[in-house]
Amino acid sequence: MKNSKVIRVGGVVATLVLLLVVALTIKAFSGAAAAAIQQLPAGQPESWTAQHSDTSPALRDIPIKLTQSRPEADNENPTIVRGFFGAVDNVVQRIAGPLAMPTPIANFEGIPNLFGPLPPDTNGDVGRDQYVQIVNSGFQVWSKTGTSLYGPANNNTLFTGFGGPCEARNDGDPIALYDAIADRWVLTWFTSSAPYMECIAVSASGDATLSWYRYAFLDHNSGTTLGDYPKMGVWPDAYYMSTNEFGGSSGDGNYAYNRIKMLSGDPTAEVVYFHGTDGGKLPSDVDSANNLPPAGSPNYFIEWYDGNPGQLAEFKFHVDFATPANSTYTGPFIISVANFDPNAPSVPQPDTTTRLDNLSDRFMYRLAYRNFGDHESLVVNHTVNVGGVDGIRWYELRDPNNAAGASVYQQGTYAPTDGLFRWMGSIAMDRMGDMALGFSTSSSTAYPSINYTGRLVGDPLGTMPQGEATLQTGTGSEDYPAAHRWGDYSSMQVDPVDDCTFWYTTMYFQVTGERDWRTRIGSFKFPGCTAQGTPTPVASPTAPLPTSTAVPPTPTACPDSINATGAITNTDGTQNGRVGLSDPKSSCVLPKTVGSISDTLTRHYDTYTYTNSTGSAQCVTVNLTQACSNNAIQSITYLDTFNPTSIQTNYLADGGASGQQFSYSFSLPAGHSAVVVVLEVSPNLGCENYNLTINPCSAGGATSTPTTAPSSTATGTNTPVPPTGTSVPTDTAVTTGTAVATDTPVDTNTPTETATGTPPTATETPTACTLSFEDVPPDHTFYAYIQCLACRGIINGYPCGGPGEPCNGNNDPYFRPGNNVTRGQFAKIASNSAGFNDAAGPQQYEDVLPGSTFYDFIWRLTNRGFINGYPCGGVGEPCGPTNLPYFRPNANVTRGQLSKIDANAAGLTQTPGPQQFEDVLPGSTFYDFIWRLTDLGYMNGYPCGGTGEPCGPNNLPYFRPSANATRGQASKIVSNTFFPECQPPR
Repeated sequence: MKNSKVIRVGGVVATLVLLLVVALTIKAFSGAAAAAIQQLPAGQPESWTAQHSDTSPALRDIPIKLTQSRPEADNENPTIVRGFFGAVDNVVQRIAGPLAMPTPIANFEGIPNLFGPLPPDTNGDVGRDQYVQIVNSGFQVWSKTGTSLYGPANNNTLFTGFGGPCEARNDGDPIALYDAIADRWVLTWFTSSAPYMECIAVSASGDATLSWYRYAFLDHNSGTTLGDYPKMGVWPDAYYMSTNEFGGSSGDGNYAYNRIKMLSGDPTAEVVYFHGTDGGKLPSDVDSANNLPPAGSPNYFIEWYDGNPGQLAEFKFHVDFATPANSTYTGPFIISVANFDPNAPSVPQPDTTTRLDNLSDRFMYRLAYRNFGDHESLVVNHTVNVGGVDGIRWYELRDPNNAAGASVYQQGTYAPTDGLFRWMGSIAMDRMGDMALGFSTSSSTAYPSINYTGRLVGDPLGTMPQGEATLQTGTGSEDYPAAHRWGDYSSMQVDPVDDCTFWYTTMYFQVTGERDWRTRIGSFKFPGCTAQGTPTPVASPTAPLPTSTAVPPTPTACPDSINATGAITNTDGTQNGRVGLSDPKSSCVLPKTVGSISDTLTRHYDTYTYTNSTGSAQCVTVNLTQACSNNAIQSITYLDTFNPTSIQTNYLADGGASGQQFSYSFSLPAGHSAVVVVLEVSPNLGCENYNLTINPCSAGGATSTPTTAPSSTATGTNTPVPPTGTSVPTDTAVTTGTAVATDTPVDTNTPTETATGTPPTATETPTACTLSFEDVPPDHTFYAYIQCLACRGIINGYPCGGPGEPCNGNNDPYFRPGNNVTRGQFAKIASNSAGFNDAAGPQQYEDVLPGSTFYDFIWRLTNRGFINGYPCGGVGEPCGPTNLPYFRPNANVTRGQLSKIDANAAGLTQTPGPQQFEDVLPGSTFYDFIWRLTDLGYMNGYPCGGTGEPCGPNNLPYFRPSANATRGQASKIVSNTFFPECQPPR
C-alpha cells in the first residue's frame, strides 16, 4: 500500500461529488492507439476503456521473475482521524467458549518475504483444484494439498511481454479472486507512479497455470489519481472495486469493470466510475455460484460511518455498460449498529517495544455476500477498542437491496479476556450459514500468531461460541520501529467445490526481525456442513487462445491403454543430452525423423513400455499433462529398447513442445514394443507431477507393461563438509539452549508405526547395492539406516587414507557415524530425501553464497519455511547492504533443530499430545516437531537417571534437544521418516 496523508473528521459524509473526466491524449503501449475516454455531462458517471490488453502465453511457459523490487517498507499508515472516542460497546463477547472449532485440513507454508516489502497484504482464493496466493509483490499457484504448481514469482511476471508499467513495475496492494460463476481467476494490483494504473488479469480457463487475458486500466483523472488500497469483488455483471484516492482527486473511487468482456479477452472492455468523498469502502464479493444475487441486483459497497459510533453506511452501485450514463451509485443508506470505539491501541509484541498498526479506521477485507433464497446476507468485520485491548466487531447484514438499505440481523465484538489483542480479521459464511472469522493475535508475552473462531447457524445470535483454534503459532515479532506495519489485510474464502470448506491466509513471523514475515495457508470445515455440489460455470464468449494453451482432445481410452501418474526426481535414471524437438508433433499420418542432439547435459527421465500383440500395426497415441512448478517435460518414444547413452538410437516419435499439455501418435508394428520416455527439460529440476496416457485406439488385444526408470546408483550426491568440531552457539532463531556435544548412539529401537508421509520416489524393482563403509559393519547400530540412504545416493562418506582411517582390501570409504552432522549437511539430506528439486532463487543468507555446496538445499527448505537463520549483527557476523541473516552452514545441527527440519520436510502435521520428555516442555520451540517424530517411533530419547538428568514424578526420559546430532543418528531418523521400515536395497 502506497500511503499519502488521509484525514477525515467525524460528521455527516459530504454529498457525493461526480466529476467531469479530463480528456487527455495518452500514448498507449507499443504504439497502440490511445484509450478512449468517454466524456459525460456533469453529475453523471465516467467511463473509459482499457489502455492496453492482450492474451498471455500459458503462465507455466513464462520464465519466473523473482527479484526484490521494493526493498524498503512502506511509509507508516496514515491515521484517518475520527470524531469520537470511548464509545461503550454493549455486544462484547468476553468468553471464547469450549474448543469446538474444527482442526485444519490443509495447513502449509505460503509465500515468505522474497520481495522486500512490508506489510505483505496477504490474501488468496480457492478454486476447483487450486489455491492462488498473492502478496506484496509476488504470487504463487498451489494444489489444494500445498504442492507448488507455479511460483513464487513477481506479480509482473504475469505481464511479461505486455509492455508499459504493468510489465515494468512490480508494485502493490494486490488481490487474488476466484470467479466461481465462470471458473476463472482474477489477479489485480496497482502501479505506484504516474500514470497510475490498475493491472488486471483474468484467466482464460479454470487452470491458473495456463493463459490469461491481461488489461491495464488507467486510474481516475487519466491516471493522475492514485487508486490506493484497492479492494475487488466478483459480481455477475462486473468486477467491482473500491479505492482510496490521492493526487489528481481525493476521497474514494468506485469502479465497475466489464466482467463479461474481460472473460473473453475483449479489448473494448470498459470501466464505469463514480467518485466519492470518503474512503475505506468494500465492494460485495459473491461467495456461491449456486445461488447468485437476484437478476439486476446492484453491488453493495459498505463503510462504517464516522459521524456516529453506531452507524454504518451502504451504497448501491448498478452499472449499465451499454449506456454508462444510466449507471447509478446511490447512498449513503445509514445502518444503525451497536456503539463501538474504533480508536484501538496499537498491538504489543514480545522482545521489542515496537507496536503494530491495526488499521482500526476501516473495514477489513472482505465483504462476503450470500443469497439463501429467503434472505440475502453480507458479513464483514473491523477492529475496535475493548477496554484498551483490540477486539473484532463483526456483522451479519441482511437484505441489502431493501429501499432503506440493509438491516442488522446479528453483531458481536469478539474479545475474550485473556490479554490477547485480536485484529486484522477476515470473515466468511458457508452454505449452511455457519461463519468463520480468522485473525492475528498478539500480546507483550505471546508472539503474533494466526487464530480462527466461528459459529454455527443455530448458535445464539451475536456470538462466536465454537472456541478458538490456532492455524500457526508465531515464534518471532516484527521489530521495525520505523514502520510497525502489519497486514494490511488477510483473506477468508469458501471452497467452491463443497461450498463448506473455509480457506484462510495471513502473515506471521518465525524469527524476530524487520521484514522477515512469512505467510500460512490453511483450511477447515464444520462437520455439519453438507456439500451442495460444484455449479456449472456460466458460458461466456471466448476469444481465440494462443496455441500453447489449447488442450488436445483425449482419445477414448481402450481396454489396453496405460494410464499413469508420475514424477521426475533426482533419484531417477539419467540420459546424456536431449534430442532437439520441433513442431508439428509426430503422428501416424506424418511421422518424423530423429532430430540432432541439442546439448550434452544430464537429464532425469522415466520410461513406460507398451507392447503391440494384436498381430497388426497399431496407431498409438501418447497424451501428457504436466504440473511442474519450475520445469517442463518432453517425451520421445523408442522402438523396442531405449539406450540413455545413445538417445538417437531406435527413435520412433516425439512430443515436440515443452511445458504444456500435448499429445502425439505413432504407428507401432505388430509384435513390437514402444518405450515412451518422459524427461525433464531443465536438468536437475525434476517435475512434481505429470499424467500420462498411452492409448492404442485400434482393434486387437494388445498387452501393456508399464515400467519406470531405474533408480540412480550414483553415490556422490552428498559430499559432506568435514566436521569442524565447533559446537553451535546459542541459537535464538531455531533453538533455545547451548549445544552439548555427544557421540553416544541413541534411538536404537526399531519403530513400530508406519510413516504417514509418502516416500519421495515410486516403488521400484530393487537392484543390487554393494556399498559398504569401513567403520559401519553389518552389526553396527545404524547399519541398515546408513545403507538405506547411501544406496539411494542421499548420503556418502569419506575416502579412506585419512589419519586413523587406513585403506584395507576393498578401499571402502569411512562414514564416521559418531561425528556431528552440520546444518548444511542436514539441509541437503532432508531436501534430497523429500524430493525437493525446485530451482533456487536469490540469496537468502549472508554466509550461503550462490553456487556454494549447500546453497540449493538450504534455499529450498528456507523458501518453504522449514528452516531459518540468525539475524545479522552478532559477533563476527556483520550486517551487509541488505541486512541478510546468517545460516551458519558449518555449525553442528542440534537434535531439536534436526527434529524441526525433518518433520517439516516430511509434512508431518499431527496435533501434539501430552509431554513425552522431561526436558521438552509443551510450548517450547521444538515441542511439536519432537512430539510428531517420537509419536511415530522415528526418534526416542535417554532414560532418566543419568548425570544431571534426575527422574521426575512420571519417570519421563530426556531428549537433549540442545545436544548435537551425529551422522548415525541423523541417518536413522531420516530413513525412518522418508523410507519407513527400510532395509538395505537388494
